[in-house]
Formats: sequence, structure tokens, C-alpha cells
Amino acid sequence: MTAAEQNSSEPARRTGRPGPAPLDSTAGRWLRKAWAVMSFTGFAVGALLSAVFVFPVLALLVRDPVRRREVTRATIGKLFGAFLRFMGLAGLSWDLKGLPVEGGAAGSASGCVIVANHPTLIDAVYLLWLFPGADCVVKAAHWRNPITAVAVRAAGYLPNDDDERLLEAAVERLQAGGTLVLFPQGTRTRPGEEPQFRRGAAVIAARAGADLLPVRITCEPPVLRKGDPWFLAPPRRPHFTLEALPRLSPERWTAEGERAGTVRLTERLSELLLEAVH
Repeated sequence: MTAAEQNSSEPARRTGRPGPAPLDSTAGRWLRKAWAVMSFTGFAVGALLSAVFVFPVLALLVRDPVRRREVTRATIGKLFGAFLRFMGLAGLSWDLKGLPVEGGAAGSASGCVIVANHPTLIDAVYLLWLFPGADCVVKAAHWRNPITAVAVRAAGYLPNDDDERLLEAAVERLQAGGTLVLFPQGTRTRPGEEPQFRRGAAVIAARAGADLLPVRITCEPPVLRKGDPWFLAPPRRPHFTLEALPRLSPERWTAEGERAGTVRLTERLSELLLEAVH
């Protein structure tokens, strides 16, 4: 079943109550702020402990590189899921529309480029929890950071430091049946600025012969945007909605040429993913 069919036939999967009155009160706001501090502190401590103990142990126990990559990605997905469920107790809530059940495999999106807008700090956390077997394009800085480098290298995620090498590797993995998570914006949305989409996702999909699966992410009220303090608690409990939109095939866009076609396809992605934002 495609994402579009799922979206039309299944109700949204909701976690956490969207807006319980106690959490929207003055006292509740302070509780949410304290919860955010605990959550992100726990995230940082967990990342450090994983870098020192969990992933090095996995590297010793799982000698096959492909299997080690699979186990590492599954572990990251479970850790991200634990973080989100903890946040969901008091800090935020979410709806999933046409997306896998929590912790589900990426099989339903095999061979696809999952593209999403990037309004908040934890968008990748959601997507790698929902698609734990997927490849992901990450900032090159994460490959150099001593805390994150162990995980992203063991998971085989793709650094964005060399566009040509990234393009080649992404196409190769998609053609082998992999799944790729990519944010065409490249960075989070900054309040008051118009997001700019790059055409890398469209180019990768076109050259790999892969569908694009758009996932629109909204958060109301806005929180964790570029420049926002991570401990900020808005007046109401933030509610995320992640919605899978119908797949797009690059073939119909690139019939008259890759460059012009991928430009038009990127414009279409921007329209779809930023519709609710505007």
C-alpha cells in the first residue's frame, strides 16, 4: 500500500494528548520547560554513553559491516523513539498520518527518497525513528564531532561535505533498494525567513530512478526553530503533525531534460511541503 493510500484509509496515529488544560496553565508551562531540560539533558547524556559504550561494543560484536550498519541504525531508531516517548509524556504530542507505526521498518518506503521540510530541531529524530533502516544525509560536522561521529560512521550515514560524492553514493544505495532521508532546505527554518529548497533530492531521485516520498512536518505552536532556545516552552503544548503525501515520480518531470525537470520538481516539492506552513 502506498503512502497516499494509507493516508486516505487509516486514521492519524496520535501520541500524547494535544492540549490538556493543566499543561497549558502557568504551572504547566513551567513543568514543560523543566521537562524539556530533563529531556534534552537525557538526550545528551545518552548520546555520550552510546558513543563511549554502546556503539563501540556493537563494533566488536558485529563484525560484518553491512549487518553492523543495520544494527546501529535500528539502535538509533529505538533510542530516538525512547526520547520522543519521554517528551510525549509532558513536553509535546504528535499525529502520524500515512506513516509507519512507531519503530516500523523502512520497507514500505524501500527505494524512495523521503523528503521533508525542516521546521524544528527534532525533525530528523522523528524520521529516523519512523524509518530506522534508512540512509540519512547528515552535516559533515557530525562526522567530526567526537560524540556523534561514532554513531553516524557506524550507521553509514552520508556526510554532506562533497556534493558529487554524496550524489554518487546516494544513487548507488537507492538503486540497491535502500531508503534515503533528506531535507531539501539543508537547515532548519529561521523565523521570518522564506525556506529555500535545493534540487539535490530531485537530482538524486531522477538519477536513481526512485520515487520521492514527501513528508510534511508542522508544529503548532512553533518551537525549536533555528535560533530558538531549546528549553523554550510556548504558551501551549507543542503539537507535531507528520503527514506522508502522495509519491512523486521524477520521470514525468525530467522527460525533457534533467536540469529543467529537477528545478520544476523541486518547486513542486516546496509547494507541497510548505503549504501548511504558509
